[in-house]
Order: sequence, then C-alpha cells, then structure tokens
Amino acid sequence: MAILAGARRSMTGRWAVIGLCVVGVIVAAGCGSGNGSASAGGGKAHHAHKSVPAPAIQITPATGSKHVRPDLPIRVLATKGHLLAVTMRRSGRMVPGQMNPAGTEWLSRRALAPGTAYVVEATAGNSAGKTAVAESKFRTLRPRVALSASLDWTLAANQGQPYGVGLPIILNFSEPVRNKAAVAKALVVKAQRPVPGAWRWITDQQAVYRADGYWPPHQVVTLHARLVGVRASAGVYGTRNLTYRFRIGVARISTANVRTHHMTVRIDGRVVRSYGISGGDGSSLVYTTPSGTALTMEKARMVIMTNPNVPKGAPGWYREPVPLAVRLTYSGIFVHETPGAEWCLGVANCSHGCVRQPATDALWFYDTNQTADVVRVTGTNRKMAFGDGWTFYQMPWKQWSKGSRVNYASYAPYSPSLNGLRIKARAHN
Repeated sequence: MAILAGARRSMTGRWAVIGLCVVGVIVAAGCGSGNGSASAGGGKAHHAHKSVPAPAIQITPATGSKHVRPDLPIRVLATKGHLLAVTMRRSGRMVPGQMNPAGTEWLSRRALAPGTAYVVEATAGNSAGKTAVAESKFRTLRPRVALSASLDWTLAANQGQPYGVGLPIILNFSEPVRNKAAVAKALVVKAQRPVPGAWRWITDQQAVYRADGYWPPHQVVTLHARLVGVRASAGVYGTRNLTYRFRIGVARISTANVRTHHMTVRIDGRVVRSYGISGGDGSSLVYTTPSGTALTMEKARMVIMTNPNVPKGAPGWYREPVPLAVRLTYSGIFVHETPGAEWCLGVANCSHGCVRQPATDALWFYDTNQTADVVRVTGTNRKMAFGDGWTFYQMPWKQWSKGSRVNYASYAPYSPSLNGLRIKARAHN
C-alpha cells in the first residue's frame, strides 16, 4: 500500500507538470502572431475602435450670429471626445479663455468689444485617434448707448503728483449704472503694498474705492477699469478700458482739537509740527467746526469768503479775502491762515467754522499739502456731514464694505446745491 500510494503521488505530480505546460502553451499561443487566435484578437480590438463615437464640437454662438451680447461668455463644448485646442481672435489678436480640467469645455475669460467681429476655431479628438474641427464667425452687438467713465476732476488734475494716504478713487459714469456688481467687478485696484479696500456706490453714476484704514505710504496704486463689453444697464455697454496710477506720498495726518485750540501734524508717524489754532466760535451750528475725518481736496493762495447763510448787508454778513486756504468740505470748511485776530490762536475759537493757523504754519501746511491728506477734527458737538466733500471715512468700514448705494438719511445733512461744485465766494472763514 505504501508503494501504491507513492506511485499515485508520483503520477499526480507528473500530471501537474503536464498541466502547467499546457497552460503555458495556451498563453504563448494567445500572445503570439501568425495564427488564428491572434487574428481573432486583432479583430476584436479593431471592432472596439470602431465603436468609439466620433468627436463633436458645439460653439456658442453659432457662426453667422450678428447681435451677440458682449458680456456673455463664448462657450466651446466637446459633446463627444475632448478638446485639443481652442483659439479665439479679434482682428488677429488672441482673446483669452480657460479650459476645464476634463478638457470638455472652454469659456472666454473677459467681456468682448461691442460691434466687433470674432472668429473661434476648435479641434477635438477621441481615444481612437480621430479628430474633428469646428469654426464660428460672429459679431457682437452695437450698444444703444456707450458707457464712459472719468476720474474725479480733482484727482485728475493732480495726476503725476503725490497723493495722501486717504486717497479715494472716485469714478464718475456717463450713464446710470443698474448692473452695479458687473461694473464693480470690472474695476480692479492693485497696489504695491496692498491693504483691504472696497468700492461703494455713492449715486447711480458715481463709485468710490476706499481702503480699510489708510493706504501705506510711499507706493503706487493702479486702477484698471476693464469696462469694454460690460453691460451697465439694458442697451448700455462700456466701450473703452481705462488705467489710472496714483503715487502715494508721505503719510501726513493732522489732528485739530478745537476744544484745546491746538493742531498736531504727523508725517510717517512722527510729529513734525505742533501749533495753536482757532476754530468756529460755536455761536450757532453753522459757525461750529464739524468734528470728523476729512481729506484735503484743493487749495488756493487766496479765497474770497462770505457767509452763505446771511444776505448781503444783513447783520453777520461778511466778504473777506483769506490767504493759503486748503479745502476740507464742499460747504466751505478750510484750513487757512488767519486773516487777523492772531490773539485767538491757541487761546479761543473766533472763526466762522474754518480752522485758522499762524502765518508761518499756514504757509508750511499749504506748501507741503498733498491731495487727500488726512485731517481729523475733534472737540465739537457738530458731526462732519457724510458727502460734504471727501468725508468717506465718516462711514464705518463694516458698513462701507457692503458696497450698496449710500442712504444719506442716516447722515448729517448739508446743502445739496454745493455738492461737487468749486466754491469761490461761498465759504466760512
């Protein structure tokens, strides 16, 4: 029995070896060429390639379209297969776009120019190596009204000169803007030393960009207004891009304490000037210097100041030349040289609302002033009115950054007839 069992084990081992050899032969035959099995395998692979759908491309808008909205993206879609290349041209110039990770969709990245012809060419392929091409030639619509924008005239007049750290970027639009989010998105502000900032609509035709706090000094801030093709409202589109650069100078921040009759000027954080002043006498609200944060707007060697609230010849009326005047508000608050009554400086408030300075300090303040320098006034019970000049810092940042149109009802009023006007003879001294 032992011999027989051993024989069986020997035979089992032999059949196992034979079986392995047969499998090896079958595998070798399957991998070889020049026999029936190989031919059958190649036929299946060829059939599999035939079953792959041919690549197909869909371009929106279709070729021949003539009134394409320039604010809507151009879309190239591989409905079968995947995109290999997409080009979009305008008068030979490339238009930027972006492909999705799967390679199935391409979208233009910016608004198009109104009333302009474009050509889109696309190539798609599939796993079988087949390719397809497609083309679309179309034209964007001509706007019913062209939207234009311009920089605030005071800012524009000082281009090339240094601005203060309170710089507001103020854009005025030729038409009311309804699609405010689309327009604001096209207004890109870049800085060498960036800080958080936000646009806010003051009216339907004016937007202001303000930093959270102030701009860091000694840098360049650039506005790119990419308005071409942006839809401001029904039938109203931007037709021109704009770029403005602003050189921020020193950080010049002045604090005028009307209660203590004293003013301190800091440049880049260091006190460089400190002297006595005189503010509004407070005999009425209009003769009270308003407290708050203002930005210097314009200046003149001589300004003729009058009382805008009193008729000529009536008690309290005056008409007086005032030298070295730097404007803080539209309604007529200036920092200027005292036109007399030097005894008030540092002792009492005897002006009609302006901040009076000694002659030497007034000349220095005038000569070294930058447009949009910061002036903080404290010590009075009258609040500086939002919108009466560049008083944008009167609004808390959390509210400003929400970006909606300003509700003036919650702010101290001022004469709307003076808003935005260059006032020569109507001012307080």
